[in-house]
Amino acid sequence: MRIYLSRFMLVFYLLLALAPQWLEEFAKFPALMAHYQIHRQDNPATTLSEFLSQHYGKDYAEHCNQHDHTKLPGKAKHHDSCMHMNVTGDSVMPFYADLLATPHSWEEPKNSSVFQHDQNPCAAHLSGIWQPPRA
Repeated sequence: MRIYLSRFMLVFYLLLALAPQWLEEFAKFPALMAHYQIHRQDNPATTLSEFLSQHYGKDYAEHCNQHDHTKLPGKAKHHDSCMHMNVTGDSVMPFYADLLATPHSWEEPKNSSVFQHDQNPCAAHLSGIWQPPRA
């Protein structure tokens, strides 16, 4: 019984995670059929396989500029799942533009390390309670 419940929960979780995208694309199915009817009115000999080839196959490059295809399933640009930005220093941080333009010295200043060379970083913890057992 537990294996069936675990499988059900796995499928249920995956469907919930992917459902918003699927439901949105599935809701566009009537637009696909209406667009197919438009193609059938223009050319009654158009079959469903030819229509799908024109819109989802190798013939799409020739056909893409003839109609508006953004309402068809899989053709709209989804901006909610991925975002691309062209970012430059001047556009994002204009008040840091002068800082970005000035040359910087990347030399390490003297005595900049947290621990001095003669100091053991574990020395503070050696006197604490967490010590290895003594023989």
